[in-house]
Amino acid sequence: MNNFKEKVSVCLVCSSETIEKVANIEKEYFVYQCHACGFIFVNPMPSDTLLEYHYNNSFDHEFIIRPQNVKENTRIINMMLDYVKDNGKSGKEVKFYEIGIGKGDFIKQMSSYGVHVKGSDLSLDMTSRDYPFPTDKGKFESYNYTNEFNIVYSSHVLEHSNDPLGFIRAIFKSLKLGGVAVIRVPNL
Repeated sequence: MNNFKEKVSVCLVCSSETIEKVANIEKEYFVYQCHACGFIFVNPMPSDTLLEYHYNNSFDHEFIIRPQNVKENTRIINMMLDYVKDNGKSGKEVKFYEIGIGKGDFIKQMSSYGVHVKGSDLSLDMTSRDYPFPTDKGKFESYNYTNEFNIVYSSHVLEHSNDPLGFIRAIFKSLKLGGVAVIRVPNL
């Protein structure tokens, strides 16, 4: 099994050749940063097979709302709902999609606001559970949604994508007119 894609010599976002290795992760792969746009990425990127294996075997997938996340989640949810409300939508009219549902904290809390929720995850364990909302297994991009959602939310997923531009394009293609995308990434 090939665990990694080929090493790239240009930035995955802006195609600049001004990338530099900034850190080692074990012996097999490295962290690079683009001097042109600042994007930070793993090089070579893990293969889809390795990512799926990692997500299926590396997490305790207990479906809970952790108290430490409630305050921050509430702030973000209110911001998103205020935005779509300003565009004439509220409650059951709002269609929300979370990419990378993880343990389910955020999507479960969002569903308590009365909006239609749906999510996806690479982990078979997360998407095969009997959740009170529909889930997609695998990459969001592969579902080819068009003009479907008022809100698309992704937290700490973009940095794992082997095609960040394709990921972002798929998100924006899936949004309805006046929709909002919230993409959170770790602060390095």
